[in-house]
Amino acid sequence: MSQTVNIYGSAVKEHYVSYGGIDNEAGKVLTKSLKDIAKSKVNPNFKDQNIKQQAGFSAENKYTARQNAENIINGKTNRTIRTDDLGRVNDPLFDHVEIDSSGNIIADSGLQMKFVGSDAKSALSKLESKEYQKYIDANAKLSVPSDFYNGIKEEAQKKIKILQNN
Repeated sequence: MSQTVNIYGSAVKEHYVSYGGIDNEAGKVLTKSLKDIAKSKVNPNFKDQNIKQQAGFSAENKYTARQNAENIINGKTNRTIRTDDLGRVNDPLFDHVEIDSSGNIIADSGLQMKFVGSDAKSALSKLESKEYQKYIDANAKLSVPSDFYNGIKEEAQKKIKILQNN
């Protein structure tokens, strides 16, 4: 019973760290916490851009917390960490990497989150553009919004069929 409480307590802690930005247990301070993001000012001249940036930072933080909580619950020792929190602020290829229990980055674990397009079709179109080729070349996994995921898969299957028939 106490082991279950400890496991789920540690998992919940990941969400508190995401919000507050401080992990006292590990002695780490996040570059940007959800609380920091919420306090960010919005420049009226760049309102849409600023809000999208803040949404992206927030999504990165929550993804990290969810992945780490899930790993803790499932008994996995790997952790997800934002590249910003590794000192690689605005890494050109990866938003996240996985680290092992010793803190070493796991090869080919880089992930880039992309919130592009207004629907699945336009998102796939953007992801297929030359602008995103660098992520494919770097073997980066791309994460897309869950509500676009199935639609992107369907659109990709349609394109594959068209190409196979030509």
